[in-house]
Amino acid sequence: MDKLNELPNDWQWAKLGDICDFIDYRGLAPLKSETGVILITAKNVRMGYLKNEPREYISKEEFKRRMARGIIKFGDILFTTEAPMGNVTLLNTTNTVSIGQRIIALRPNNNAHNVFVMFAIMSGDVQKQIESLSTGSTVKGISSKHLLEIKIPFPTLKTQQRLAALLTEKLALVEQAKQKIEATHEAAEKLTAAYLRAVFESDEAKGWELVKLSDIADFKNGINFNAAQKGNGTLITDIFNMYSNSIYLENVNDFYRISGELDENHLLNEKDILFVRSSVKKEGVGWATLFNGHFEAVTFCGFIIRARMTLEVCQEFIVFYFRSPLIRQAIIAKAGSSTITNINQGHLKSFMIPLPPLEKQKELATYLSEKIAIVEQLKTTLLAQLESVNQIRTALLKQAFNGEL
Repeated sequence: MDKLNELPNDWQWAKLGDICDFIDYRGLAPLKSETGVILITAKNVRMGYLKNEPREYISKEEFKRRMARGIIKFGDILFTTEAPMGNVTLLNTTNTVSIGQRIIALRPNNNAHNVFVMFAIMSGDVQKQIESLSTGSTVKGISSKHLLEIKIPFPTLKTQQRLAALLTEKLALVEQAKQKIEATHEAAEKLTAAYLRAVFESDEAKGWELVKLSDIADFKNGINFNAAQKGNGTLITDIFNMYSNSIYLENVNDFYRISGELDENHLLNEKDILFVRSSVKKEGVGWATLFNGHFEAVTFCGFIIRARMTLEVCQEFIVFYFRSPLIRQAIIAKAGSSTITNINQGHLKSFMIPLPPLEKQKELATYLSEKIAIVEQLKTTLLAQLESVNQIRTALLKQAFNGEL
């Protein structure tokens, strides 16, 4: 762990284990039910507030079993130990609730102010300590043993109370701004789906000619290769390059390369449509992207299916159709799942495509491209605003725990 910063003269570094009692539910998986006692999980704990959704429950009998470790109460500090790690807020209800196994409840003693301790845990220096004491590669987590050793800046109780009140007031305004931006971003996320629905689920679309995809395209699975082939040779796209809000395959120059001879059918042509054949998450299977050409030869990996149009169509229109909500649901429903979710050529070939006249396809593809580009620009602007708001919170916490407020 890095050396701790110097503190103002009347402050000290205090271990959480010395100033708080812990109620730890790690390793005690809750048996959930449809109704009963509200269960607060790590998904509900955000930085400084509790999110109501998702709403989950345990039975009264399960509550009694779990609460043998201790009953949480209003004002306790809730800390997420993993997925996500390090989020912290206060329990703000007097109703009977339980907490999940990835949450530890902290109850400060008489010399510590609960709101101050919560803000201290949010601060950059303390979050760095949490990160440095975490374990795990795929999912980072911290044990209660290590959490006990975390040190927070600790002034007199009077100073704690003053800073708690000041930060509560200032950060409430920051949080309001943040939630407004997040709500706008969430609404913007839904706009793309709304535009796609407006085109492909319209009354007009119901009158378009239906064509089976196998009648207008031929298909090819991508190539399999081993680690020894990576490094030099032909550019190759894998599924990680596929997921983008753009309908086009982007950042081709960033692809890795593989060696070995390739036949023509495994080299991409401009306007080839690529589908994700295998995905760890079912939501990713069948995702469609358009290859817009490149000055070098590009191939595609075995987790991708290439569709090459044999009829003159607007490929952008086809990709938009396969990204529309109704078709995404249908693809996921057709996919088979074990460790990973798969869709095969047979599934894709069976899809019926509504095709208006070519000029109408182009017109609608242009319309969707323009609308979605505006949405993406809005989302980019909102994320920049969100980052600015987060920086304000970080700056306020830094000032407070450097003794500058």
